[in-house]
Amino acid sequence: MHKIIQIQGGPESRSSGAANGHTAINSHHHHSHKRLASSGPSTRNGGFNGTISAGYNSEPESSNDEDSTDLSQLHHRSRNRNLKKKMEWWKVLATFLAFSIPIIFPTVHMLIFHHLWGNLKTPVDTRHCTCSCWDTIFKGPYETGVAGYKHVYFSSDGNTLKMWIITVIGVLFLYEAFKRLFSLMFNRKLRWTMGILFLSSLHSHYYAWWGHWNYWNDEFYQMWYHQVFFTITELISSVMVLSYLDSRQMVEPIPMLVICSIAVFHTFCSGWDQFVFTVIQGQGQLHQVLRDLTLMTTDIVHAMLSLYEIRVYASRKGVSFISVLLQRTHLTIVFIITCAMYIAVLLFP
Repeated sequence: MHKIIQIQGGPESRSSGAANGHTAINSHHHHSHKRLASSGPSTRNGGFNGTISAGYNSEPESSNDEDSTDLSQLHHRSRNRNLKKKMEWWKVLATFLAFSIPIIFPTVHMLIFHHLWGNLKTPVDTRHCTCSCWDTIFKGPYETGVAGYKHVYFSSDGNTLKMWIITVIGVLFLYEAFKRLFSLMFNRKLRWTMGILFLSSLHSHYYAWWGHWNYWNDEFYQMWYHQVFFTITELISSVMVLSYLDSRQMVEPIPMLVICSIAVFHTFCSGWDQFVFTVIQGQGQLHQVLRDLTLMTTDIVHAMLSLYEIRVYASRKGVSFISVLLQRTHLTIVFIITCAMYIAVLLFP
């Protein structure tokens, strides 16, 4: 009977806890073990043991993340500082090279002249020679009348002022152009085609400056307007070349057609004017042959590389090279430029 009651009372005592103390104790221990057993997995995932694990493991992880972030920031700052210093050094070097170019050009010029005609110069008696065609104004009261030897004579008149103006403007433009060229080259942003065109045109511009300088100095104006025509058209072409030195700026076909049209017209005009006589027929002296070869080469290079850039533009747009050239707007531009240059040559031969 007791056994039956114990068996029947067992389930009631688990729910109520009042029938049998031993059973209650066992029930209590059973629930305790059950809770402990059930809490085991939870402790591994997020209970007490998990809390301890998080307490000791999460702090090093966050600390490592912060350390890696700090190291990354330090590395980034150090890299920026090094890059900034490098850019500053490139800027200084570009400025120095650009400053040197106006000094190098006339030096090389005079060395070439000395090599070609140095053996023809006559000795100069610096003690007894005189110059009676110098106005001596810039010397003030220190020297008047017939002057003695000077390395440089210049009269204070309008032509001297013009010679000074074009010299200063030429030096400034030369400096700024080379500074831009070197800066883009050191930063790897130079468009190589435009860089070649700019460098190839230096002789033409230097020749133009030297020609105008001598026309004013000698008061010889027979070829003045002819040289003015070439100087203006060469400057227009070079301005467009300089505007596209930066490879980040997309090339458009119209400026390239302007460059090409000027170069082609120069080629035919120079060939008809001097090139055939001095180079092909061999009637020119050495300096004339070198001059005409250099000028002709400059125009040919300008025509070829400008057409190359138009071809690159057509490829980028997914159209044919011929279709770009035959567009009505482009043909009109070429026609207008060619006619304008032809009229200028007729008016100022």
